[in-house]
Order: sequence, then structure tokens, then C-alpha cells
Amino acid sequence: MDTDCTPNDCPQPEGACCVPNGSCTVTTEADCTGTWSGIGTDCTPNDCPQPDGACCADDGSCTVTKEADCTGDWQGMDTDCSPNECPQPTGACCALDGTCAVTEEADCTGSDVYEGDDSVCSPNPCPQPDGACCADDGSCTIAKEADCTGDWQGMDTDCDPNLCPQPTGACCATDGGCTVTEEADCTGDSVWQGADTVCDPNPCPQPTGACCATDGGCTVTDEADCTGLNVWQGAETDCDPNLCPIPTGACCADDGSCTVTEDADCTGGSTWQGADTVCSPNPCPQPTGACCAEDGGCTVTEESDCTGGSTWQGADTVCDPNPCPQPTGACCTALGVCTVTTSGDCADDWQGADTVCSPNPCTPPTITVSPTTVPTATLNEAYSQTFTASGGSSPYVYEVSAGSLPAGLSLATNGSLTGTPTSSGDHTFTVQATDDNDFTGNREYTLTVAATTFDMEVTAVYITQATQRMDFGVPLVKDRDGLLRAFVVANESNSETPDVRVRIYNAADALVQTYTISAPGSSVGTSTNEGTLTSTWNQLIPGTYLQPGYSILVDVDPTGAVPESNESNNNWPVSGTPSDLDVRDLSRLQMTLVPVSAPLGTGGVNSGNAATFMDYTRRIQPIPDYDVTVRASLSSSTTLLSNGGGWETMLNEVTVQRTADASSDYYYGVVHVNYSSGVAGLGWVGYPVAIGWDYLPSGSWVLAHEIGHNFDRIHTACSGESGTDPDYPYSSGYIGVYGYDLWASTQKDKNSYRDIMSYCNPQWTSDYTYEAVLSYRETSPYDRPAAARGGSEEPCLLVWGTRRDGVVKMEPSLQLTTRPVYPEPGEYRVEGLDASGAVVWSQSFEMMAITHMPEPDAAGFNFAVPMSQDLLDQIVTLRVMEGSTEKAKHETQSASQGQLFRQMTTPAELTPRADGTLDVSWDASRAPIVMVWDLDRDECVGIGRNGFTQVSVSDRRYELRFSDGVHTRIETWDGR
Repeated sequence: MDTDCTPNDCPQPEGACCVPNGSCTVTTEADCTGTWSGIGTDCTPNDCPQPDGACCADDGSCTVTKEADCTGDWQGMDTDCSPNECPQPTGACCALDGTCAVTEEADCTGSDVYEGDDSVCSPNPCPQPDGACCADDGSCTIAKEADCTGDWQGMDTDCDPNLCPQPTGACCATDGGCTVTEEADCTGDSVWQGADTVCDPNPCPQPTGACCATDGGCTVTDEADCTGLNVWQGAETDCDPNLCPIPTGACCADDGSCTVTEDADCTGGSTWQGADTVCSPNPCPQPTGACCAEDGGCTVTEESDCTGGSTWQGADTVCDPNPCPQPTGACCTALGVCTVTTSGDCADDWQGADTVCSPNPCTPPTITVSPTTVPTATLNEAYSQTFTASGGSSPYVYEVSAGSLPAGLSLATNGSLTGTPTSSGDHTFTVQATDDNDFTGNREYTLTVAATTFDMEVTAVYITQATQRMDFGVPLVKDRDGLLRAFVVANESNSETPDVRVRIYNAADALVQTYTISAPGSSVGTSTNEGTLTSTWNQLIPGTYLQPGYSILVDVDPTGAVPESNESNNNWPVSGTPSDLDVRDLSRLQMTLVPVSAPLGTGGVNSGNAATFMDYTRRIQPIPDYDVTVRASLSSSTTLLSNGGGWETMLNEVTVQRTADASSDYYYGVVHVNYSSGVAGLGWVGYPVAIGWDYLPSGSWVLAHEIGHNFDRIHTACSGESGTDPDYPYSSGYIGVYGYDLWASTQKDKNSYRDIMSYCNPQWTSDYTYEAVLSYRETSPYDRPAAARGGSEEPCLLVWGTRRDGVVKMEPSLQLTTRPVYPEPGEYRVEGLDASGAVVWSQSFEMMAITHMPEPDAAGFNFAVPMSQDLLDQIVTLRVMEGSTEKAKHETQSASQGQLFRQMTTPAELTPRADGTLDVSWDASRAPIVMVWDLDRDECVGIGRNGFTQVSVSDRRYELRFSDGVHTRIETWDGR
């Protein structure tokens, strides 16, 4: 209501609207900017008039048409064809010189030829021009440039005349001269050698002629080869006939005469001496011959030199054999025999010319009768002794020249003394030997005829459990088996096989065991031979008979079956009183083997091979036996290197585990490495923790060696070991006395085996090392029976670290509830300081030595001392002091921060893995180390560093003990 039409708001009708460019839109008449077609019209189909424009064809032509009718390129509304703006086609345009360019036909002008639309220049369609082509040999041909293999001269050039450069070469003249010229200039009798030939060196043949040598010889050669003093006779001269002058010289005949002649005339065995030689003085060699002296001596000389009564034997006579007459004289042999002969025929001592053999001038021989002494004879026993002689001529004839033989004995002329003596006592007589030349020699003898001489003695007895000396000075270990060796020696060779009896008495002197040992061989030896087991009477003695207070008595031939000259020395001891045994009561070795799980793998020890690891310790160390336990593995983040890197850290971690376990056992960590040569083990000296690799069987030797360090032994010098014992008594690390392996029943040679504390092989224990370990175990607090060790568990602070090259590294301390482990007091101390810097706690300690490290001062410390929580809460700094010098420290900013660390929760991420292991990660910047405690087994199973560690079993309850260096924070995790 009340609306009107001004303005008109009514909807307007629509229709088709045609615009000038021919397009169509549907709109109202008011909005149409072109021609409106009326109400209700539309644009389908488009009936709007279409505009015209230029249409360009592909050939460049132009027509005006509508866009829809244009089959080429429409140029737009209202364009036209005047001028024609359509793009024109192009093609190849060929020039007279054969070059080609792509252009429009209108641009291909003059004499150029258009090849057509869309033609191209590749390949070139244009005809090529001809021209002169010069070859290397100077010849000329007409060719196109592309066909010219030489030098093309250009379009329309010609070969007439030939403009090509000509080659040059050597031109040889008839006199051998050479010039470089073109072939056309090498004229006359000269010969051109070819293109590019040269005159240096000269290729031309040289003329030849006669060349005369100084000796008159003639050769045909060129002038250049006629050198030295030779004279060239000119080109084309000849040597037939020889034009050269012939020289003369001395000609020596065989008889030494000399004539001057040409070489050719010096014939018949004569020797020409050379050109221009002369005969004055005579250069010819003179003949020689044998010259005999008056004493029969012969020398080869010239006749003119054979003077002074000597006689020359003629030319070419010789002295071998000697042609000269020889004088005679006496010749003495070493046996005193004299003959008259010449000096040459005397092979011995010629007495001189004209000497004679009567009287005999020769020295008589010294005839020696042997032996120097004769063995003792036994009454009524057959006796035989042969005498011999030397120094004279055999055969010899023997006789008693003084004294008398014992009744029943006789001496044959051949030197054989035989018979059966019928009276005892000493008999002195002289034996004379006469040689084939009647020279004599004598020796006096005293022959003792004894009633009986054979005797046996027990010279030594000992029991060895691994090593022993001949004086039986190495103490025995209670309850450990031992091998008894009885040393029996006879005073002469024999075939006796007596028994040896061993009697063992207890502490009450009651006989508890008797052994009768058969002879080990077919006779009793005449000397002690400790190095051969079969030379002694041996008996294994069970450990039940090796007890404190026990004694032994040993005797040979206990039944008196063998007649002897002395029966009083058949006992050991010779007094017949049993000898007390030195037996020490040592505890069994308590050993815990720890498989260590580290980045390189887990040490390969288990209950199945634990005995193999302990094998050599049982064989060579003074222990009655051992008890071994293989505990759960210890997880460690430490990597072990062949040069020793990481080893002292790992040793300290296993020591921490022993402390945390509150154990009194020896601990041995078995580790896995990825090398076969390098550090194999490490142990504290005098403290019961060591580690070693898991390679077997060498791992058993490594354990025996490292526990030797735990038994307070340092190295034995052999091959560059560090920290060696200066008091070791044997050179080069040899064991010094014989060893014995009870389990293999074999002896260890003292000159072949080296001490277990050396690096040389093969190894056994020396008596020195064995006794030192035995003495240590007698008093060591670590070797007392478990009941005697005592000590209860209480809150403690674990302090640990290492020293290398004087640098002390203190590991983060840990709070533990364990049995205190006190250090030996020493030059170091650890101090606890409060926030004001005051010392509120102090503990003196001595470093524990570490073996095998390259630094001679390598050591460490590891102890747990009682510490209350209240006292620890006051401490903000822990430091290690050497005198007044601070060597290492850990600190927190304040006591409150230490308490806050202990009470706060720092998330640790624990991730069970599919293989059953457990990954533990945490913020290492706040807690550099963590101890992982298995609550189900109540033992330490891991020492983690650097924010990550891994334990072997995930389905347990764990307690994580984080340390900031001073304080400990505890978190728990239940993986069940």
C-alpha cells in the first residue's frame, strides 16, 4: 500500500543482447550495452552478427573473413590485409660459394637461389664450387673443398700453373756429400732420397778405399772408419795388391835366440815380439831346467843361474820328481825305531846327512799303562779288569813287575786280570807293558778286595701339591692331595728293585696309613734325578692324610731283602723318627663369577662352564678346593678396548657390585671383547676383585693370573711386564723348581715353564709365588671362613674412583645399605664439606694398585663407610685430597638442593623390549650415574652411565639409585 512507480522497482524482462564483438548475453534492455533482441530472446543459438578480421594462411597469404570461417590464424576484429601482416614462410638460400642460409624468399636476392619453402641447410643442399687442392707431395688436383685431403686453394683456383709448394729431401752426390733440396734441383749423378729426408745424420753412401794399419795390415773402408794411426789411401784404392808398408820386429826362437824380421817370416814355433822391437838387448825368454845342489836339493832355473858346484840338468828338465842324487842319514819314528834313508823318504824325524842308527839316536817312546786306578773287588765274587797300553808299538806283552796280586787273581800277557779273590784287603802291584820294539811302561796299582760294597740311601723325600723344593721347604695345604716322591740312590751300578715303605702318623703319633711302593725301574740309580718322575718312588697321598700335626717316615728295602754294606741309612729321616709335616689350614676359596653385560656383549660364563674357568686356579694356587657361584649378570655402559681403555672403570663397577651385595667372596667379572690380542684381564693387588675375558681355555689362565694379583702378587719379569717383583729369585721368569699337576699327573720342567705372574708361556707356579700366596691367604681378611668375617649391614656412603698419571677421577658416590668396607689408611683422604666450606666428615685411604695398565701409578679406590642421612644432608661437596691439594670433587649448590634432589622425582623412562631385556634412560645432566637394584633377587644388576643402560630381565621389580655426585635419589619400577 502506498507504493508508486517512481522509481520503477518492478522486475524487468530479459532478452538476448548482442555486443559489437559478436558475443551474446541474456540481460535486461537497460543493462544491454549493444543491440537488445527483445523480450524472451536468448543466445542459443547465437544469432548476433559476427565481426570481420584478417585471417593469415600457412603460406603467408591474407584474407578478410569472420573468425569462424578462418582456417588459419585470425588476427582479430576489424583487422585487414593491407598491408599484409601475416608471417611469411622461410627456406634454404644458396650462394655462389656453396654457403647456405635460411631466409624468406624475398630476402634471397641477386645470384642466390631460393630452394623452396621449409627447405633447410642441414644437410647443405647448395652446389659446392671447385678449386685447386695441393697434396703433401706438391701435386695439384681440382676438387671441391670437402673432397680436398690436402690444402684447398680457394674457389675457382687452378692447377695450371701448379702453385702448390714442393717437398724437399736429401740429395746425395757421388762423393758422399749431402744437401737438402727439391727433387727437381737434385741433378746430374746425384740421387734424391725422398721427401722430408734430412742430411743429419748423412744418409748418403760414402766412397771406400784402402786403409793401412801400423802393422802393415790393409782393409777397404770409408775414410771416416780409417781412424787412429791408420792411413786412408784415397777413394777407390784397393788392398790387392797390399800397398801398405810392412813393419819389422824381434823374432824369438825356442832356444832363446833373437832375429829381426817381419811377422810373416817369424815361423817354426818362433814368437814375433811386435813391430819395431829389437834384439839388443835380447828380449827373448831363456829356457830353464833342473839345477841340482850338492845336498840333493833341486831348483828350476836358467843355465846361467845354476852356479856354485850345482849341476844344470838341461833345458826343460823339472824338479818333480827330483832328478838330483840324495844323501842318506838316520830316520827316527815316534815309536823310537831308527832306519837309514834319504830325507825325502823319511816321513818322521830325519837326523841329518851321513848319520847312522848304531848306536840308536832316537828318543824312546813314553808307554802309558791304563786305567789309572782299578775298581774295588768283592770277596768271593768274580772279578775282571783289562789293562791297555799306548804310546809304543803294538802288540804289547803285560806282566806284574813288582808287588803281588790278590790270591785267586792272575794277569794274562794280553792284559786281562781275572779270577775270584779269596782274601780281602789292599794289594799293591806294578803292571809292566812291553811293546813290539822292547820299550816298556809301568804303573803301580792298589786293588782293594772288600767283603761287600753295595749300599742304598734315601737321600730326600718331599710331597708336592703344585710345586716343591728338594729340601721339602714349601708348606702343604690341609685337605689338598699331594704327590710323595722318595729319592733312593745306590753307591754303584746294580739290578736291585727294592720296595719303599711310607708310614703316616697322626697328631697323636698313631700310625694311620702305610703305603708300600714298588720300584719304578729295573735298578736303583746312582744319582738323584728330580727331573724324571720314573726315577723316584711315587705315591699319591689323599688330602685326608695331609693334616696339621701329622708326620711321615720313609724307608727303603723294609724287609732287608737286599744285602748292603750299610743298613743304617735306609730310613728318612735317617734317625728313624717320623718327620713332622708343615701343613697350613687354609679356607676354601669362595668365588663369585659375574657375567658382565656391556656394549660388546655379555661375558660367556654360566654354571655349565664355571668349573672350566676355575680349573687352573685349582691346579696352581694353594687352596684346598673352591666353592663357585655364578650370579646374575651386571649391566654396564662401559666399552672395553684392547689398549686397556675402560678396563679400570669396569673393574671398579664389579667392585661396587661386590660392595653392594655385602659379599665376602672373591668376585671375578667375566667380560666379552671383540679382539683376540690386547688386555685380557685386570685385578686389584691385594683386594678380592678382578675381571677377565671369556675366551676359553685362555680365560682360565687369565683368572688364575688375576686372582694372583688379588692374592697380593705383582708381576714376574719376563717380557716387558709392568710393575715387576725385584725380589723374584729366578731369571727370565722361570719357575726355578719342578712343578707337578695333580690333575694331569704331569711334571712341569723348571727350565721350560714360566711363573703364572709373568706374560711368558708355558706357565706354572714357582715355589716363590706359591709360598707368597699361601702366606697371604693365611692372614688375609678376605680368606677367613665366612663365620669369622662378621659385620652387619647398615647405611653407608660408597666412595670410588681411579688414578692414572697422577690424575684422580672420583666417581659419583652412592648411598647403600651394606656391610661397611673400610679402606687402608694412607696419604689420601675424602672430605665432606657443608655449605660454609667447613669439613664435617673425613676418611683417610690408600690407593689400591692396578696391574697391566701402561701408567706405573695406575690405582683406584672403592670403599663403603657408615654415613647417616642427617650427616649426608649437611654435605654439599665431596672432594679427594692429597695433603693440601684438591685432586677431585663433586658438589651441589646447597644442602637444600641436595635434599631436594633426593626427594624430587626425575622421570626415568623404562622400556621393556621384545627380547625380555629392559632399557633404562634418564637425564644424565642431573644424574650422571644410576645403580640398578633387583628387588626380587636383592642384588645389584647394573651400573648405568650417560643417560642409558640396559638390564637383562624386564619382568622384575627394580630400584633405581640415581646420584648427582653427592646425594642419591631412589625410584622404583615394577615390571611384573
